[in-house]
Amino acid sequence: MRQSTLRFELVGSAVAVGALGATICFNALPGLNWALWTALVATELTIFAWPRLGANRATFAVTIAFAVVLGVAAAITANPASLTLICMAVALLLAVAARLAAGVPAPLFGTAEFFRTPFLATIDAIREAFARIESFVSAVLSEVHAKIGVGIAIALPVVVVFSVLLSGADPTLASWLRVIPRLFSDWSWFSRLLFFGLLALLSLGTFGLAAGGLTKRITAENAAGPRFVLGDTERRIVVGAVDALFALFLVLQAFNPQTKGQSYTEYVHNGFAQLTIVATLSAILVAVLHNGRPRVGTPWGTLALLGQCELLVASALHRIVIYQRDYGYTALRIWVTAYMLLVAGLLALAAYEVARPALIDVRRFVRRGALLATTTLTVMVYGNPDAWVAQLELHRYQTTGKANISSLADLSADALPTLVTIAKTLPASCTSGLQLGIGPHRHWYEWSAREARARRALEGFSPMMNPLGECPVAPW
Repeated sequence: MRQSTLRFELVGSAVAVGALGATICFNALPGLNWALWTALVATELTIFAWPRLGANRATFAVTIAFAVVLGVAAAITANPASLTLICMAVALLLAVAARLAAGVPAPLFGTAEFFRTPFLATIDAIREAFARIESFVSAVLSEVHAKIGVGIAIALPVVVVFSVLLSGADPTLASWLRVIPRLFSDWSWFSRLLFFGLLALLSLGTFGLAAGGLTKRITAENAAGPRFVLGDTERRIVVGAVDALFALFLVLQAFNPQTKGQSYTEYVHNGFAQLTIVATLSAILVAVLHNGRPRVGTPWGTLALLGQCELLVASALHRIVIYQRDYGYTALRIWVTAYMLLVAGLLALAAYEVARPALIDVRRFVRRGALLATTTLTVMVYGNPDAWVAQLELHRYQTTGKANISSLADLSADALPTLVTIAKTLPASCTSGLQLGIGPHRHWYEWSAREARARRALEGFSPMMNPLGECPVAPW
């Protein structure tokens, strides 16, 4: 399929993306609309890009698949924080897919490229869109098309004048013409039109690059930047120093785990965040120190450092488990636990990277880490941590008589069915702070599966149904 045959397909696809976004996404709550729009963009981008992907095909397929899966998740969850993460992740994934379709080799994607990708993908799309518009205008200004343009310019005012005159003789035509003054009395349509134009412009450029591009395609030769490589001596000094520090810390924890005058719960609360940050930075440090170096012998110092980091993560997980035991479960603590498990996985990836008998590439580590992070986000969003918290607290009350009622008040509509069960179990004096209401009904394109489930759970329930007796829930 030649590039010249794609002109009308490109314009039609871009208009479809812009029209759908302006119709169901503009000034609307996230829900089914995000899923539909993401699926449309992913499908059209795949159609234009697939014949030209070459070695990028597998990476593109995984990226676009995760974008669709997370886009669909917007129609599942009703948690505002999860929806924010979904929006950011889908935007980044679509930008990466656009860059892959534009010809950026997958091996070039590292930390810097991921951070630059949304900006670069936007700039490239705008350049390509204007190049195609300029090409179209040049074609219109040719001798044959110029005559057509002059004819349209003359016919348009004539038709307008005759329409105004004929409207006095036909009520239907008159009603159509009365719409025009109303458009200029209410400018709410203008912002929607701008939104449509922006989406259509970006889509035209993105699809145009995927279809071959009028602008220069990006290749490994013109996209690869200089590689930072650290010498063996410097690397051994840094690794040895960090190894010694971590060993000292672990020894101190074994023989002096707690500061005087501090409860154990306070002690663990003050530590798990710092331990997780140190482990995260250590994984990045190892990737940078070994970047671009072939493995010569077994890097025992680096492997020891990563092993100690795994112990730090295990200690952080132990601390947060104790803290939740004493102070209860919250959605934030569930997310923190998931992040700790992600860091443990990143450390394992780093160990695999430095131990394999091949050139060590930090970009490969970043790509695999990004895949692991995206998988973790997908599992968390579909797994519904808010509902986990509510169910854990309900089980805790049923088995011990204790519950962290205050933490339940911060949960979203994702946990509402379980919150209703708790509210039916306990007197109103316990559950007065729970968010047991839900907003007005949404448009069909704002539908959310968990919000619909929450509405069904609320049918026939009223908090006043429960007695006002003393709350029997014991504090944590």
